[in-house]
Amino acid sequence: MMGFLEIREQLAIPASRPMKSAPRHFRPLSGPKAKMALCGSSLAAFFVLGGFRPVDAHALEIPADVKSSLSFLKQDPSATGVEPVVVLGETLFLADVSAGGKVREWTFDASGVPLNVEIFNEELPPAVHSAVENLLKSGGTVVSLSRTFEHGLDVFEAEISGAKGAKTFGFYADGRPQSSEVSSTELPQRIAKVLKKRFSGSLPDKCFQSEEEGVAYFTVGLPRPNGPLWLTFDADGALSEQEERIDWSEAPAALQNALLEKLSTREHCRITRTTEGDHATFEIWVYTPEKLEIYSGSQDGTLARLR
Repeated sequence: MMGFLEIREQLAIPASRPMKSAPRHFRPLSGPKAKMALCGSSLAAFFVLGGFRPVDAHALEIPADVKSSLSFLKQDPSATGVEPVVVLGETLFLADVSAGGKVREWTFDASGVPLNVEIFNEELPPAVHSAVENLLKSGGTVVSLSRTFEHGLDVFEAEISGAKGAKTFGFYADGRPQSSEVSSTELPQRIAKVLKKRFSGSLPDKCFQSEEEGVAYFTVGLPRPNGPLWLTFDADGALSEQEERIDWSEAPAALQNALLEKLSTREHCRITRTTEGDHATFEIWVYTPEKLEIYSGSQDGTLARLR
């Protein structure tokens, strides 16, 4: 069996930390019908996204929830480098976390919930190594690697730089493709027309393609003050679902009550709402001193733990 070092050399995976970039997870990791979608946003935003911009760290106070999350990781918030960035309207926080002799980048939202974490080549499952190797047969270099979650499942993302620029590819732990980044020019014309007419008036910088039961779907993120609105279309331009982060006050009262009863707190909590037609479902990410917990929720307050 090929060793990790040999795999790294063949894949051109960096042995040291990659340079900081926009949070890759910050996009839906779930696909249509909630079978494939965000880190709440995510994952996105297994989510590198266009439109991200750094923020003057001196002009923006790091939220107390982000500081307390760093303390969960046994990091001194005052000594840890934290860089705020804005992605499609939402301010996120990139932090260098030291543990086990390594420094890796974590991405937090303003509630202190970790949306994804940088990983190293030796931490990739073998099946994902093989999947990335297949992608690189036509050339390219792995720039960075990260991990996020889809409905409680691990999703690994590889940012690959090639002749036409860098693109991000997501994989499940068994090597199955989860999504791949495409340019706006690769969107079917019917989707482009819908976007221009009904939504932003122009095409987004970054889009993602996924497949479910042999059907291709395309997901795009539009900037909003509270964070991106993610829209998933089929190739004919029909809207399959939309996903967005919501504030605690926007969640159904029954869901709020169920979460408070289950968690005894609303801190370090991120809620996203996915709408298909008139039906809405929710995904809740909660960060505690011990771990990240992920739940699915419904309008009537029913909760199911995913992780």
